[in-house]
Amino acid sequence: MRALIPFSRVFIAVTFPHSKGERYPSALELARNADFYREGTLGAGPLHIAGFHFERSAILRAVALLEYAGCIRGCMVLNPTSVWGPERTLRVLRCILTALGCRNPAAYCRIPCETPANVPPGSAPSILPCRLLDCYFIKNWHSTEPIPDQLQAAAVESGCEWCPLFNSVEYYSTDRCLPFPQDLPAVL
Repeated sequence: MRALIPFSRVFIAVTFPHSKGERYPSALELARNADFYREGTLGAGPLHIAGFHFERSAILRAVALLEYAGCIRGCMVLNPTSVWGPERTLRVLRCILTALGCRNPAAYCRIPCETPANVPPGSAPSILPCRLLDCYFIKNWHSTEPIPDQLQAAAVESGCEWCPLFNSVEYYSTDRCLPFPQDLPAVL
């Protein structure tokens, strides 16, 4: 199935099979209006593949498609390295949309967190690179691995590792602020 999707041209792809459900006609119409659309086969029936660019308007259309196709058995979301279910994907896409709606996405993405137990008292508060990590990371702090590796593992656990706005090396104390990545695509 990955061979049918031109990941050099799309950010994510939503796939779903034919269905007799009442949401199927709307899902099919939304899929056909995607940045990329192709039909394949799954068993004896068609498999619809809709690809979306990393642009606010395209992500909005992907969310709409997932709202309709997400209840169809067999609906999946793919990128070049991962496959997810609709619910996990919708959570991250909605977060991306909120960030992209901000004048400065970093102001939304980065979130202050409690100082972990192994940091000396009086240290500056820490900043996490992604608001979806907040609860997971603080509750599961491990001191045996480098912080960027722990953040990347936390992102995998929380389902946001594929977000283009996420960067695991952006964990820092508030007394040492780093700039937001400048190499993000222009999406606003």
